[in-house]
Amino acid sequence: MQPIGLEKPSTIIFALQQLIFFAPLLYVLKLYGFNYAILAQPTAEVIGGIITLCIIPMFIKNVKTTFRGNQSLAVNVDNIS
Repeated sequence: MQPIGLEKPSTIIFALQQLIFFAPLLYVLKLYGFNYAILAQPTAEVIGGIITLCIIPMFIKNVKTTFRGNQSLAVNVDNIS
């Protein structure tokens, strides 16, 4: 998402994933033992993936808007001699 101009949403997703989900999950799951503490990162990744799936429609809308605005830059192959 960063290479196409969505730095802010990707930064928010990373912050949510690492700071808001992973740290509390690690703290809570370590109370149940080491085996559960290991599950904190994959669980945070799954939650981050779900949030990313919710953001994809916004991403598609942004890309369509960007490419619609750049239609004048399109090369017409029929006019090339």
